[in-house]
Amino acid sequence: MLFNEEIIDRNILSNKAYSVEEKRAVRAVIFNRNNILLMKVNDAEYKLPGGTAQPYENNMKALIREIKEKTGFVSCIIKENIGQVLERCVDRNNRDSICETVSSYYVCEVFGAPAETNLSVSEKLDRMEAVWITIDEAIEKNEIARKQNNSSEFLNREIMSLNQIKNEYFKLKTKEYDEKTKNL
Repeated sequence: MLFNEEIIDRNILSNKAYSVEEKRAVRAVIFNRNNILLMKVNDAEYKLPGGTAQPYENNMKALIREIKEKTGFVSCIIKENIGQVLERCVDRNNRDSICETVSSYYVCEVFGAPAETNLSVSEKLDRMEAVWITIDEAIEKNEIARKQNNSSEFLNREIMSLNQIKNEYFKLKTKEYDEKTKNL
């Protein structure tokens, strides 16, 4: 794994007892030349395609389902797990509960043209759509959204994970390419 990070909500009080709800999530890292496939949300914010794994699903089945639902791509190969982010935050609906989500990040490759998506009602209301964008542009737009106080709950995670992907994954792939080509 290239990265293993934690994001802890500052509103969690150290002297308070909370109930904890644990969740697993999966995130797809999909490249096409110099672009990454992201979900554009509310015309201003970008996040990796993915979501919560159902209790009966393993991460691979959840990731394939999420890619299909969010992007419409039905043919994909899951190549490698490159990272993990643990998020702990006070539940918006129950201030006596903490939601603890472990997101696993997988590099994937998609094939063919996307079919119709299967977005939830809330995702449609957020005007969510799959777009190809450079990773630098996505980070920059998310930073602007965060500064404008449009902070969706996912922005800190996305800025951090996109920076990790840019810095760690690209560095590794550049090193592998250099190793392969140094004797040519």
